[in-house]
Amino acid sequence: MKKYCSFLLSFILLFLSGIQVSAMDKFTVTVGQLILSDPQDVFNQINKIFVENPKTDLFVFPEFATKYNINLKAVEYLNGNPKAKTTALKWLNLVPDFSKVKDLSDKFGKAIIIGCIAQSNKKLFSRAYFYDPKNNQLDFYDKTHVHWTEDFLRPGNKIETTKTRFGKIGILICYDMAFVEPAKVHGINNTELLFALSAIPMHFHWKYSHYRMIGAAIFNQYYVIAANLGYTLKAPMGGYSGIYSPEGDLIEQIKGTNFGYISANIDLNHVKLWREKEMINPYRKPQLYKSITTPIKNK
Repeated sequence: MKKYCSFLLSFILLFLSGIQVSAMDKFTVTVGQLILSDPQDVFNQINKIFVENPKTDLFVFPEFATKYNINLKAVEYLNGNPKAKTTALKWLNLVPDFSKVKDLSDKFGKAIIIGCIAQSNKKLFSRAYFYDPKNNQLDFYDKTHVHWTEDFLRPGNKIETTKTRFGKIGILICYDMAFVEPAKVHGINNTELLFALSAIPMHFHWKYSHYRMIGAAIFNQYYVIAANLGYTLKAPMGGYSGIYSPEGDLIEQIKGTNFGYISANIDLNHVKLWREKEMINPYRKPQLYKSITTPIKNK
């Protein structure tokens, strides 16, 4: 009996070790550029991207693409601000629930990063979820720099690198990318892939965000995966999602504002080799940069 129990325990341990998910140096990322019209249509767009990219390991979707845990009556600061409440409702009425997209991720067995309007502690946040069904990992980032036109949102207070089987990843959202400091925090933390999720309107020319992605990539020596919303009358966003190399080169781009997707093969060894060839972080001089964190008063 003891011998049988010992054998059974060994078999269980062997089985569990066999289902552990190992880290990946090479994998495929697909960026989906969604257009917002109504929840079912957005869900169908996401499903279509899953179906048409069976070899992709990680799917990336823009800011505001889903919603989660919403009860606006509990968001007290909206009650005295009808304009902000109207803006929030405009976005919320266009997108599916995050749980439905998470179910798709489970169904296809693919990891996702997706933007979400999420409610927590009676506040609304522009949140990005990372979910990997292979190891049931669920993490999120709340946008820390909220644009002055988004008074229905509240800012997050953390910029952290997350360890995943796709390496060390970082997420920033839209207006975050207007500042060099958040991207640099990820560079200092040895982030290997930065995901920039956006809802940048069409009237803000796409070239400006394009240059910001290039700068973040080359100054911090990581891949930048940028997903922006496309254009509809209900949500007239500027598109031009792109994937950038650690040297700042444009690998792939959706040239326009329509629904679509792009894919790229990612090699984390490329990040390592480039950082060894052109060493930056070891030669920083933080004592010279104190003014960067000094508050600037509006004039």
